[in-house]
Amino acid sequence: MAELLKRTALAAWPRTEVASMAGAEWAQFLRTHAGKAGAAAPVLATLVSDAQYRDAAALAQWPDSRVTATAAACQQWIAGHHVPV
Repeated sequence: MAELLKRTALAAWPRTEVASMAGAEWAQFLRTHAGKAGAAAPVLATLVSDAQYRDAAALAQWPDSRVTATAAACQQWIAGHHVPV
């Protein structure tokens, strides 16, 4: 899911601005550009600051509700993000 967010951002912002972002900086970018998806930002911050660095065994321990909430937050950000013009 984190990779999908990054690919979405790379399609809208210059690679030099987005590609190297990680952790807290990446979470702040997602928060800043959430647009209509502002409520998704806290869930996404957890995803990009922690979860994407966990191995499959650790992620397999996530309850279904957390997986569903994270997927929904990603979908909301992708659909509602704001690109300044």
